[in-house]
Amino acid sequence: MRNKSKHLESVRKVRQENHATERVGTELSKLIPDWAVKDRSGCDCKSWINKMDRYGAKWCEANRPAIIEHLVRSKEHLIPAFRSLPDAICRVVAGRLLNHAIRSASRSGGAQDH
Repeated sequence: MRNKSKHLESVRKVRQENHATERVGTELSKLIPDWAVKDRSGCDCKSWINKMDRYGAKWCEANRPAIIEHLVRSKEHLIPAFRSLPDAICRVVAGRLLNHAIRSASRSGGAQDH
């Protein structure tokens, strides 16, 4: 129980530090144009956007593999030309998009560490 309490404290602290300052999820969503998305049904992208915005750039860096995997799995919602790309290429592109989103969010949030 004590470990859970410490974990919750650290999560709250991260949320307070990053709340509404480093909106990485919002920045990432701006990089994916509406025309590229064919089907939004069954997509949990909004929950990922909110989570990334809530926790900020440091959390996104720490959870980079999970975010990239989510993006790769979500390619089924894109137009056919993007769905047919190999996962390895999608991972590279997703990593670059995430890098760009973190830099943009950090600059607009006033963070100095990226």
